[in-house]
Amino acid sequence: MAHPHADSDPICPHQADWVPPPPTTPHEGQDLAPRFAQFWIDHAREAACSIAPDGRILYVNNAACRSLGYTREELLSMYVYDVDAGFAEQSWAEHWQNIKLRGAISRESEHRTKDGRLFPVEMVADFLEYEGEQYICALAHDITGQRHAEEALRLAYDAVEQRVQQRTAELAQANTRLRAEIAEREKTEEALRQTQRLVAVGTLAAGIAHEINNPLSAIMLSADIAAAAAGNPGNDAVVKSALENISVSARRCSQIVRGVHQFARNKELQKSPCDLGEVVQNATDAAGEAASEMGVHVEIDIGEDLPRLPMAPVEMQQVFTNLILNAIQASDRGSSVSVRSEAAADGVQVFVEDKGCGVKAGELERIFDPFYTTRADDGGTGLGLSISHGIVREHGGTIHAESTPGKGTSMRVVLPMGDREKTECSARA
Repeated sequence: MAHPHADSDPICPHQADWVPPPPTTPHEGQDLAPRFAQFWIDHAREAACSIAPDGRILYVNNAACRSLGYTREELLSMYVYDVDAGFAEQSWAEHWQNIKLRGAISRESEHRTKDGRLFPVEMVADFLEYEGEQYICALAHDITGQRHAEEALRLAYDAVEQRVQQRTAELAQANTRLRAEIAEREKTEEALRQTQRLVAVGTLAAGIAHEINNPLSAIMLSADIAAAAAGNPGNDAVVKSALENISVSARRCSQIVRGVHQFARNKELQKSPCDLGEVVQNATDAAGEAASEMGVHVEIDIGEDLPRLPMAPVEMQQVFTNLILNAIQASDRGSSVSVRSEAAADGVQVFVEDKGCGVKAGELERIFDPFYTTRADDGGTGLGLSISHGIVREHGGTIHAESTPGKGTSMRVVLPMGDREKTECSARA
């Protein structure tokens, strides 16, 4: 019921400067204690009152008078439910019994001033018996400031919550826009890939027409020769030669068609963790017959502690077989081809090196182009390195060529590690 005020009280005047004299005898000290206790309660900063069983207010201190705006005489003629909005006249008897049974209660309520204003209070009420009479003695603390602080805190929280919701909505909108931009970018990139694919197909078609024209012409010419000579028994050798030319040219066409099929396919490779050393060894074995015929020795130095790399083993074997065969065909009899591995940033690199005639600078720039070959005399299709380049690229890797005319060529294939392989490599390190 109370809030702090000055000690002077125009409604309930008291001797604010009164100081009790020290007792001179035990009897005088005993007389002083009740008077000092009464003075202390009258001047306490918290509102205090005592209440009779029927709800009548029997006593109020100065703070109660100040907080409620009544004189002491006015309050002593009133009932507790006249000033405490938490108590109703019809339920006062129940409240009295509850406090009596519990001995004390602590609760929040609202007090009503003389002008009708309500303000919040925190009350502590005790049930007491004195000289055969029953009382409730209560102290009330004005918590208006606390309620204002709580309301300010609630408003601040609501403002923060509203700002969070607004910011969340803004982020959601930004995320939606970003997803739309990504989808549009992916659509554009796919359209670009399709355009590039069409350009590549056009280039491929032109190359096919050019490459297959010569063997087809040879087939038709040889067929004409064989047909013309077939009627004369003395031309058996001519017919036989023409048929052999037809057979060679037909095989040439078949090689071109197979190479074009591999080059033009657009199927995603199915990769799994593989042993690089095993893939290279299989490629070397596949090129073994050519190495024996050419009298070239293939040396393999693939590290045994390499991580398993994510790859399509058949396709990667094809890459290394092609590189090893190229190195063998470029080498002199009795020389050697080296296949070795080294660590690379986030991956492994494999070198296929020969000591052959090398490749000229102008030719080196084109060796990965479709249908381009530096060995036009051995029936090569010019698609092997193009296919190898595409397979390595689909593995997320790169393939490079370095060559010095007269000293040999080095082909370097760099393959990335998967996330799991990177983790295993870090753990070993």
